[in-house]
Amino acid sequence: MRHSASGIPLALVDQRDELARAPRLPYVTPEAVAADVGRALAALIEAVARTTVGTPPLETAVTDRSPGEPRRLLVGVKSAAAMIDVSVATINELIYSRQLASVKIGGRRLVPVDVLEAMVAEMTRDAHEAMAAGRVPG
Repeated sequence: MRHSASGIPLALVDQRDELARAPRLPYVTPEAVAADVGRALAALIEAVARTTVGTPPLETAVTDRSPGEPRRLLVGVKSAAAMIDVSVATINELIYSRQLASVKIGGRRLVPVDVLEAMVAEMTRDAHEAMAAGRVPG
């Protein structure tokens, strides 16, 4: 093995010189890395929630509540859509066509949970009647 005049193996001298020529990356704080990882994880969770068939996004799941927490009487449009597995646009169409009652408190449009439950019950009843009569529900 060949050595430089200072006694360091030439292979290590070459590596040292190569590292010295490499571009320097800026120092990134651990906090910045944690924030980037947090944002990436949140985006991943949201993407998985949107693509999971029949499963509402975690932040809008109305049935997930702590023990002893009172039943919600009103839900936002996003939560209402998640409850019956339709799009927010469909809920808005039902509201603005006056097929679904809603209230506005402050700047938020809210849907009474009992109105959603009644609408689903009525649609289910209509579907059963149609099937009993030999028609295709819809």
